[in-house]
Amino acid sequence: MRGRQLRVELDCRVPETAAEFAELAQGWLEGALRRLGAPLMADLENAGPLPSEGLRDRSGLVPFGEPGSVWMSLVTAAAGAGGARSSIAAWSAQNWDRFVDRLQKVPVEASAKLSVLGAEGYPDVPFLNVSVERHPEQRDWVVLSCDGSTSREASPAEARAIRRVWADFLREQAELTVAGFGYLSDEADYEGPRTALEGALGLFPEETLGLLDTQLRGYSWITVVSPGVADALGGAEAITKTQAFDEVAVLRSGALWLEAAPDLAEYDMGRQHRVFEALAKVLPRGLPGRDRRARNRRLVYENAAEVAGGTESG
Repeated sequence: MRGRQLRVELDCRVPETAAEFAELAQGWLEGALRRLGAPLMADLENAGPLPSEGLRDRSGLVPFGEPGSVWMSLVTAAAGAGGARSSIAAWSAQNWDRFVDRLQKVPVEASAKLSVLGAEGYPDVPFLNVSVERHPEQRDWVVLSCDGSTSREASPAEARAIRRVWADFLREQAELTVAGFGYLSDEADYEGPRTALEGALGLFPEETLGLLDTQLRGYSWITVVSPGVADALGGAEAITKTQAFDEVAVLRSGALWLEAAPDLAEYDMGRQHRVFEALAKVLPRGLPGRDRRARNRRLVYENAAEVAGGTESG
């Protein structure tokens, strides 16, 4: 059964060298698959090379494999004069090595899509999509993301433990980078690559990534803010005094880890409002719009400019 979808993301500047980019990307991809997809990865590696007939069939009528088996697609896209050129392969040890080698060329996308095949032999739930992407209009920034399904059959204690594994993974990765922004939420069912706030304001990452030294893309149960944004908010001590966060920690880069509650299940409307007020000064301006399709949004429907005492800046 499909439960709430989790999304974890870190945004940082593209490293100066191809080798540094490859190290960053490989660390994120392998780390997410090992930490967040551990049971499926064990089954995948025990299964050996996967069949590729389903990928090669353009009609979409050929199943990817046996129902109930584990599947992984490896996708890379390289920039070209006529647009991005994509390649896709079924997982095998050899194809994984080729996939990792392509990271040295600084692709615009490298994604590993892990799942269990459903009754018809096509990717279904549970799933884990791990990606490294550079947006066409913001090539200086790289977005490290991971989306995954949770099970409605998990007990509250099991679900809490799963969320903590995701949080620990995000923190470990944030300590290894100079993060411009990051978050962990369960608002990804509708928004996808946009934060819930971006979706409600009609904004896209291409518009907001370049502003991360002074502005957040949104706020969540866990939010990672850049050193510049941290300074604009008065630093860790000032943010702690707002009493909006259960934990405020300074990361190695000077970025801040802001955790609003011990667990996502405790991130209720009252906590959301306190976080919004604490961060309003560095949030995009505008009145968020409501959308009946976006029931998962954990937002305060007020204009951050008014709460911060500022003026509209567009």
